[in-house]
Amino acid sequence: MSRPRPSRRGAGRRLRAYWLETLPSRLKPKIVSSYRELYRLHLAPSLKGIALGELRRAQVKALLLDKQRQGLSRNTVRLIGSCLSALCSEAIDEGLLSVSPAAALGRWLRGRPTDAATQQPRFRRQTASAGTERMFGAHQSSRRALHLPHR
Repeated sequence: MSRPRPSRRGAGRRLRAYWLETLPSRLKPKIVSSYRELYRLHLAPSLKGIALGELRRAQVKALLLDKQRQGLSRNTVRLIGSCLSALCSEAIDEGLLSVSPAAALGRWLRGRPTDAATQQPRFRRQTASAGTERMFGAHQSSRRALHLPHR
């Protein structure tokens, strides 16, 4: 199958279809299945109306953060980012993007809190206050967990 040279108009849509179509020739069947499902469930609805060549890093971060806020696991959000990164790499090869807006987001994703406890208002109030002494002063078990000395 020869690779189509997309024009700017509608190029993203054709590239996405081409990319999904040719995945089996480049990847293992399990990865192909995963990428297709991730694209269908998460990327296609989120990228609707956004031209692939106009996709910006801030939009990618917002998309992934939104997926975390929806309660998806950290690993699922990571896989969504990987799928989008692979699609952006194809767009670079076709000249639609000069740099991938989804590249190297792993470190950014690892820094995002996903633990349910970190979403509690009390936790946010406490972490906003200065010093661990004030934050954990009343809770000896918390002090032990953090290896802080007893008072």
